[in-house]
Amino acid sequence: MRTGGDGRGGIINIKLKSVNPDGLSGMLSSSISTIKFENIDKSKELININYKKKYFTFFVNSSFENTILDTYTTSEKDINSFEPPSVQNSNSEELYKWQPKYNYVGVIYRPSQNTKLYFSCAYLNAVSKSQFENALSEYNNTNQVLTNKYNNRDSSDAKQLNKGITLSYWHKIDTLDTYIKIVCNYTKFNGFSEKNSIFDYSTINSIKIDSINNYSNNRNFYSKTIYFNFLYNHSISRNARWNISYNLSIGLEDSSANKHYILNKLDLPKSQFANNFNQQHDLSFRIGTQIKKWKIDGGINLSDAFINGSYLRYNSEEDDTLILLNKNYFKILPSATIAFSLSDKAEIKLSLSKTTSMPYFRQLSDYIDKQYLYNWSSGNSELKPVDFYSIYLGYTFNKQNLNATAECFFNYTDNEVANVSIPLTSLLVLTEPENSSKISNTGIDLSVWYMVNSKLNFSLSSSIFHTYYNTNSLSKTAKYYNLPVGNYAKRQFGYTIKYNMEYKIKQIYAMFYVNYSAKELTFDGYDKALINSSFNVSRKFYNNKLRITIGLNTIFDDLVEHGSYSNNFGVTENTKITGSRYSRIYSFSIQYNFRQGDRGTKDYK
Repeated sequence: MRTGGDGRGGIINIKLKSVNPDGLSGMLSSSISTIKFENIDKSKELININYKKKYFTFFVNSSFENTILDTYTTSEKDINSFEPPSVQNSNSEELYKWQPKYNYVGVIYRPSQNTKLYFSCAYLNAVSKSQFENALSEYNNTNQVLTNKYNNRDSSDAKQLNKGITLSYWHKIDTLDTYIKIVCNYTKFNGFSEKNSIFDYSTINSIKIDSINNYSNNRNFYSKTIYFNFLYNHSISRNARWNISYNLSIGLEDSSANKHYILNKLDLPKSQFANNFNQQHDLSFRIGTQIKKWKIDGGINLSDAFINGSYLRYNSEEDDTLILLNKNYFKILPSATIAFSLSDKAEIKLSLSKTTSMPYFRQLSDYIDKQYLYNWSSGNSELKPVDFYSIYLGYTFNKQNLNATAECFFNYTDNEVANVSIPLTSLLVLTEPENSSKISNTGIDLSVWYMVNSKLNFSLSSSIFHTYYNTNSLSKTAKYYNLPVGNYAKRQFGYTIKYNMEYKIKQIYAMFYVNYSAKELTFDGYDKALINSSFNVSRKFYNNKLRITIGLNTIFDDLVEHGSYSNNFGVTENTKITGSRYSRIYSFSIQYNFRQGDRGTKDYK
């Protein structure tokens, strides 16, 4: 019972006293994944070293990851927004490499079971590289004459550096559950990106040519964030309590060195997000009690967000373009849960809640960024916060070897934000965020977990729902750009199915998982079906100090076609996506615990 929510899950905390001797301990782990056994497609290494001396536990966490992804995309577009109508075919390939390093150093001070003080420093850096190639051809849909054809090659390099400190304090005040918790965090972020693009044209406006154009963009960006959380939980009795919490987040961002080149000549010498300052305050109060067979929990959250900033751009004649932004959003967010115990094994529960998602500075900036030749982007200063309303009515039945849940739900989203692609020409697209739709979701969740015996258990869950999109707000955009007005009401029945099985005998543990999601409705079309699946087997050695795991992931993911369909503003597009993310991945991992292992510190950040 913290700051509310939809009440769809529960947490049981069990505290056990254990002997934890002083001295040096640690943990080493490494995992690698491959698709064709030709190269390592993903790897992760983690080192944890910790030293305990009476009330103090010092720790160091260091990890390194390496991920390689390739993606192949085929797209077919029918464009009826302009005369003459046309058909576009494109084939693209992207190779993406991501190499982050994480380092945390900290200390935990615990003089008693009722007090805990934690301090850590973080140093994180990451390097990413990508290569992208695309071949596009466009035909006049009336006479099938080739109108435009080009090949595009992009290369991008980016670096990120994060530094931060975290301090937290927890203290239990009485023998019930009255406690205080404080968390503070300060983070500095630096980033640099460089992108180069080459367009090789063979046909433009039905005229055959041989032309190559170069474009490049260099950008530095910098930010600071401060986070503070205070929570006081007061136990009135064993069955009643109230709490109050306060969150503060402050961010300052600056992107002061941005240079854009066309044909290797400096076109835009400088543009920046200057004095981009935002802060958000959240104050929450909740109270809960149990009266005989009834459990009641309710509260309210007050959220207030401030966004201030300016976008300054210098063009080639050194004329200034300045955009100022000053926004304030205030929300009152109530939530409540009422539960009734039918027996010691069965319960019925009703939950109601309202939550919100606030826009951020770059979403609100009206400046049109033209650094990408055919894909311009812009913010939208008229964006409204997105409100989520939810109602859940559920029944749960719990036994030692059987858990079952049935839950009916209704969700409503007001002013849903989506990145809308607006065709300006058959080749040029402007993407901007808009409050595109109102969404309602009605359905039922069913789940069961059953333990056959001490060695075998399985779980099966399913969600069946009806989704309704009302996107009438997009008609205003269509009229503004003189584009065709489409069908702005969409309905669909959908479902998901999840199956999980666990088997354990002596030191061997096996797990099988598969999840199927039917096609998912979007504001302008739908995303095609998805399958996620994996099988893993683990074996422990040397008194559980050493664990070796082999696995096979994305087993059945290639059985369905991945991609999307959209029909918006007179442009119909079918997209098919293949690549390593949908390929079968073979994995191997090893973990070794020295003495007391990580002592619970490997996840501290």
